[in-house]
Amino acid sequence: MPTTATRDALTAGFLLWGALLVLETRRGWLGAVLLSLAVATRADAIALAGPLLVVASLPLEGGRRLSRGAAALGLGLSAAAFMAGPLLRETHAPWVVFHHTFIEYKAFPALETPPLDVAAWASWSLRALPQFKAPAPLLFTLAGLAALVLGHRRAGRRDAGFALALAVLAGTGVHFALVPGLWPRLMFPYWVLAALALGDRKSTRLN
Repeated sequence: MPTTATRDALTAGFLLWGALLVLETRRGWLGAVLLSLAVATRADAIALAGPLLVVASLPLEGGRRLSRGAAALGLGLSAAAFMAGPLLRETHAPWVVFHHTFIEYKAFPALETPPLDVAAWASWSLRALPQFKAPAPLLFTLAGLAALVLGHRRAGRRDAGFALALAVLAGTGVHFALVPGLWPRLMFPYWVLAALALGDRKSTRLN
């Protein structure tokens, strides 16, 4: 059993606490910072952090959750963290990681990876789509879709549950396209938020 926290667990914590703060409290700016820290910890977290910041800044039922200034701050910090990730963490660029992980192992990825091939990237992602038939991805994807339908029936696009489900599903799609593997340790925050979106029966603020 691991005795120390992993980067994946830290990222999940930043994402979930950041989502709570931007969607349900008046400390949206702090939530925006936490979401950007999630991206600094794992670059692929931008797939969920970005949509969360966008939908939280929209005028939802019960009032705007996040000011446009705080949303812009979070998006700017997240973009900077994403771009600086390979330098700060001494990791490789997204295409290098994708090619090394899914297409062909390289002893020296930074030197031996061929130029970006969008067609090959898309092809591998499409071939991985059957992973959504596994119990957990299927269950929480259906939960997100159900939350979209129910939320839209309650208050249309202004419903908080609808907005959260939209962010989660958009993030899931982008994350899967970038890293086509639905590993539980990476998808945990997506699935938690999908369940919360489905359980949202009214659009209210906690404060």
